Amino acid sequence: MYSFDSFVSPEKIIKTAQKKNLDGVAITDHGTIRGGLNAKKIKSDIVTIIGSEVKTEIGDLIGLFLNEEIKSCGIWDVIEEIRDQDGIIVIPHPFRSNRTDFDHELIRKIDAIEGYNARTELKKNIQAQDFAKLHDLPVTAGSDAHFSREIGLARTIMDPISSEEDIRKSITSGNMHIEGTPAPLYFRGASRLVTDFKAGEWYRLPYTFYKISLKGAKSFSSRYKRRQ
Repeated sequence: MYSFDSFVSPEKIIKTAQKKNLDGVAITDHGTIRGGLNAKKIKSDIVTIIGSEVKTEIGDLIGLFLNEEIKSCGIWDVIEEIRDQDGIIVIPHPFRSNRTDFDHELIRKIDAIEGYNARTELKKNIQAQDFAKLHDLPVTAGSDAHFSREIGLARTIMDPISSEEDIRKSITSGNMHIEGTPAPLYFRGASRLVTDFKAGEWYRLPYTFYKISLKGAKSFSSRYKRRQ
């Protein structure tokens, strides 16, 4: 709801998480913690982690267990702000944009790698898992849910939890494993339509829809050929 490419409300997130028998959710809107703050106010048995996905000059960075907005956009300043809040730093979908250059100092500063992202193709998820293993970093899973039906597609499996501290310890210790199901391609296209709509760029909607349809047709064609 608070991201530029989603309409899902905190109430819907918690209700869906309960329906899917999840024990906890991490809400990481783009550039804000408002979604997590509001979800945390909802009475439920779901452990809610407040987070934010922050755009930096070298790619996105996720901060978890936050209580204040991240105001910076420079990578080192963002890391410092997360650390000042005693937060956990995760690099999401690290190879989605064909990134290969990870500074050794950056690797030393982060707590975990997103090893499975439901909106990322399998080979790049495997690349992320191999990278985490190479650098002895824990891996998490993220649904990257922009629509309620995507919630729970990726899951970080831990020992029974009852508090945020249980989740924090599991992540930092690496005492967990990941699993997931890929999100249907049309959700990614729908996010682009939502982005145009929320930006008030109505004139872009037909063109965006055309591009999504064309990309979907090409994707279907390539998948079909691989099955021959």
